[in-house]
Amino acid sequence: MIKKIDINYVRKLFPIRNDKSHKGDFGKIIVCGGSFSMPGAVYFASVASLKVGCGLVYTFVPSSIKNDISISLPESIVFSGRGKDFFSLKDIDIFLNLVENVLPDLIIFGPGIGREKDTQNFIVEVIKNIKKPFLLDADGLNAISMSKNISVLKEKVAILTPHIGEAKRFFSIDEPKKLVQKLSNETGCIVVLKSFNTIVSDSNNFFILDAPNSGLSKAGSGDILSGLIGGIWVQKGKMSGFDKKNGFESAICGVFLHSVCGKLASEKFTPYGVIARDIISFIPSAIKKIKT
Repeated sequence: MIKKIDINYVRKLFPIRNDKSHKGDFGKIIVCGGSFSMPGAVYFASVASLKVGCGLVYTFVPSSIKNDISISLPESIVFSGRGKDFFSLKDIDIFLNLVENVLPDLIIFGPGIGREKDTQNFIVEVIKNIKKPFLLDADGLNAISMSKNISVLKEKVAILTPHIGEAKRFFSIDEPKKLVQKLSNETGCIVVLKSFNTIVSDSNNFFILDAPNSGLSKAGSGDILSGLIGGIWVQKGKMSGFDKKNGFESAICGVFLHSVCGKLASEKFTPYGVIARDIISFIPSAIKKIKT
């Protein structure tokens, strides 16, 4: 049975903020992504995490885009690896040292990270070696599917956010519910199967958001969704632990919030005119609709 995601359910799940707090109370995220040709993706994921309430975001990018990201994203602490235009195996020790030193609560992998073979190897090896919860998106997912090493995801606390095409690189199944269930079963991860009606599953429970909106069918939209889910998850995790249940609930909240942002942006700009930065700008208004 597939249950529908609605505002009343999301209101019950959405993280609560205590005014008597500091930034550490709302979690630390590392967003690892970007490449010379796709710097915007990591920017959108980082900004969305902050706008939805994450206390502190570190952004890890290839060295060629570090200055641009630092200037455009002053709210984040930006680090870079040895690779100039994309990540490779020589960046693994730098990234793992960063994780050890800043102690993030969770990691977002993949936005704009690219499909270089060296980058794919970097992603697989890092995932093998980290014990933090993580969200895997975009070319991060493609790296795992191309490596044919799905076992690296087993026993991890993780959320996967593929669109239909990315999911079918793992399993060639046409029916969306069967596809999301297979991917969740085989990886042990929570799966957000992105489409015009998005399905969220932990392999046992299925929720669908049936709110098609072509305003969200734009470059950068998926990166924002990753940031929203990660930013919600880090807050819920700080309150009650980074388990699979909190990850599942955070994915549901993020999917719904993203949809409300798209609706508000489309009402103002029409679905034709919405771009990713418009979706970002409506995050506070969308949260107000959920929380009131």
